[in-house]
Amino acid sequence: MYDISFVPDERWNLSSATDSPFADLEQLNSADIGFLAGDGCNIDDLPRVLMEAEAMIDGTRLEATIHLFMVNEEILVGAGAWIMLPDGVHMEGRRPITMHRPSGTEAQQ
Repeated sequence: MYDISFVPDERWNLSSATDSPFADLEQLNSADIGFLAGDGCNIDDLPRVLMEAEAMIDGTRLEATIHLFMVNEEILVGAGAWIMLPDGVHMEGRRPITMHRPSGTEAQQ
């Protein structure tokens, strides 16, 4: 279960800086997100959602964090990061995420 927070005052750095939640995700950039929002929107003006969770998988703790921009009522765009240490081996992954709300018959399936 994710803890979900609206974080309107946080500014997220869409760069390759190692402390950025979007590091190494060249597929995701501020110009594209602004284009999706329309009218030359600055991504710092978009609402932001932070989702954080921890889970135990075979005795190993998995930490997951998802940063999402609310582009409009239908689309959330962002990135997810997962970190775990199974058998002492550090593993992490980052992925771009696009979520959309289904409409019409798609929502009924």
